[in-house]
Amino acid sequence: MRLSVCFCVVLWLISAAAAQDLTFVASVDKTKLTLDDRLQLTLTVQGARDCDPPQLPAIEGFDLLFGPSVSTQTQIVNRTVTHSLALTYVLKPKAEGKHTIPAISLTHKRKTYATKPIAVEVVKAAAMGDRPDLSKLIFVELTTDKAEAFVYEQVTMSFKFCHQRELRLDGDSIRYSAPKTEGFIEEKLGEQRQSQEVRDGVIYNVIELRTALFPVAAGEITIQPARLVCDLIVPGPRRRARGPFDDPFDDFFGRNLQRYPVDRQSQPIRLKIKPLPEDGRPADFSGAVGAFDFDVSVKPTQVRVRDPITLTMTVAGQGYVDAITEPKLLDLKDLKTYEPEVASQITDRENKITGRKTFKKVVEPQSAGMKEIPKVAFSFFDPAAGKYKTLTRGPFPVSVEAGKEETPIQLIPIGGMDKQEATLLGRDILPIMTNVAALTNQADELYRNRWLLASLWLPAAFVCVSLLIERRRARLMTDVSYARRKQARKMARLRLAEARALASGPSQADFYAALARVLTEYVADHLNVPAASIAAGEVAEELKKRGVPEATVNELVQCLEACDAARFSATRKSAQEIQAALATAERVVKQLAKHLGWRHG
Repeated sequence: MRLSVCFCVVLWLISAAAAQDLTFVASVDKTKLTLDDRLQLTLTVQGARDCDPPQLPAIEGFDLLFGPSVSTQTQIVNRTVTHSLALTYVLKPKAEGKHTIPAISLTHKRKTYATKPIAVEVVKAAAMGDRPDLSKLIFVELTTDKAEAFVYEQVTMSFKFCHQRELRLDGDSIRYSAPKTEGFIEEKLGEQRQSQEVRDGVIYNVIELRTALFPVAAGEITIQPARLVCDLIVPGPRRRARGPFDDPFDDFFGRNLQRYPVDRQSQPIRLKIKPLPEDGRPADFSGAVGAFDFDVSVKPTQVRVRDPITLTMTVAGQGYVDAITEPKLLDLKDLKTYEPEVASQITDRENKITGRKTFKKVVEPQSAGMKEIPKVAFSFFDPAAGKYKTLTRGPFPVSVEAGKEETPIQLIPIGGMDKQEATLLGRDILPIMTNVAALTNQADELYRNRWLLASLWLPAAFVCVSLLIERRRARLMTDVSYARRKQARKMARLRLAEARALASGPSQADFYAALARVLTEYVADHLNVPAASIAAGEVAEELKKRGVPEATVNELVQCLEACDAARFSATRKSAQEIQAALATAERVVKQLAKHLGWRHG
């Protein structure tokens, strides 16, 4: 009786610990601010790792600038695992007065949790005399190197972010929204450039991003504005003395550093895209625009009739490489041709897109005595010259000899009959056996048949295999750790299949949650620990102790962090990013199986 009571108490304690509720609270970094300030709202979830992200409602009197930024933390105290998740949003006030951050709801395991409302007051901004003229301190520009261009002619677009050299920027707050360029094909030009420029006697630090645009249709096209948001930190009024509770941004000279939000947007750009001229257009022109050179090589040059000859035709230069099409053979007489093998490559993207495209075309001469492969021509439009150009190469000398003669089929009369029967000469035939008595049974005797002898061992092999299977089944039933390790790879494949099915679904949060579950459950099975207790730092050290390479461990941790960030991000991921995350998870599972599987048998 006493033993059963103790057992019930233990069960009650375990269930109480497992059923502890999560906590969900909201907090702000300030309750009083001006129209020029920003409000940082943080939602903290404690006690659950796999909950769905809360939906932030519209907040009256505020605009959402960006968020959420996600941070996670796992603590183990006295064998108790505690998970916490923080989602941070940045809000901008748009009206003075007293406002309320409403209660925000979160549903987890069919239970709803809600935060408490928070009162916030927005007051009048500081006088203009105390506020710096931000338009003179920081600005952005979006320009193009030309206002008119032909179809498929390169237009270089430059975005510049300029700020005075003495200013301090919060690098973590910078958010860049690229301009929308519909009607263009984009190619990145080089890396980000940093320089200094003097404008109106003021030195500015300049960050420049450049893009090559190739218009695909004629007409008036507008490039939409680019946008940049950041926090600017500037010196405020001088303070006489510093107290123990002064702002941590105070400098050593007692000048208070103040943070100002900056939102800059460029002007739109209108371009006139002209169609390619009809006058002087070559018959073989098919869309290449730029400045190109052309080279052809022919190998081999001594062949027989119907032997292959490879023409390697390479077009290289500045322009949109993918628009280059196959150069044309000017005469196909006595030649059989095949579709070419095509390869393209961008060789330089610093200032102009430069590349090459190679066509390997096989031709077969059909008659002996051919002396040359005819000329090859390539036509393109040169926008700098404003006209079409045609480059020709060849002809290319070759020597074509007659091929080997085939054995003819001759018709000969047989036995003086009226009809003729066809007999193929010049080919060996098997002799006809006339001595039937010489035929003997050439098969092996039955008792010498090796397959029969091998089959005699089948019963013994079957008994041995059965014993091994039964021994393995018994261990799977009694050894939990062994069973989890053996089933880890199979379960990982099943969970990957579930994640793959969710990749094209409407909820990206469900996909990334399933992807994180694949990795945590797989590692938990190998380490024989609960999946809920998986903490990135501790797991990394444990895997390294077991011989897993540091590169694989780092990729596992990065993949888990990326999944957590994507689950709670308001920005939807592209199909390519989802497939890349899925491929990374599959690669991590394979690498872990490679280094963990052989240790456990």
